Amino acid sequence: MLGTLVVGADAGLFLGRDTQFSVAGIACFDTTMRARLARTRTLFPPGETLIFAAGYYQHVRASLPAYRAWLYAPDDPASRARAIPAGTRYLLVFDEEAHPATRQTAFAHLILPCNGVPFWYTTVRAGDIARYDPATDTIAVERP
Repeated sequence: MLGTLVVGADAGLFLGRDTQFSVAGIACFDTTMRARLARTRTLFPPGETLIFAAGYYQHVRASLPAYRAWLYAPDDPASRARAIPAGTRYLLVFDEEAHPATRQTAFAHLILPCNGVPFWYTTVRAGDIARYDPATDTIAVERP
């Protein structure tokens, strides 16, 4: 009897609440991820695009295999800066928490459906340095 109550209460929370780990939250994530992937394919050519990702790195690798992806790890200083390779014109910020540093005016964004999170991107040139700051969860592009 107690087990039935616990399972029923858990199911009610999963089905009835609007949190990240609920039916509504998972549906929102799926909608947002589909939009992010579709806009990447539509607007940014694979050979000219570098995708900056941590939490969604495996999504990028599995769903956008033709694109170059940069796995940044907040706890790994070696992964926090990268020179933009030749032929790259666009840098996409694929994670929801990371955002451009305040002084970065060249970044633009698209608003994603469901959660309204900005999907940040910028134009870059070969040799630019993209730098992630874990203290502020920001990315900056520096021109040499």
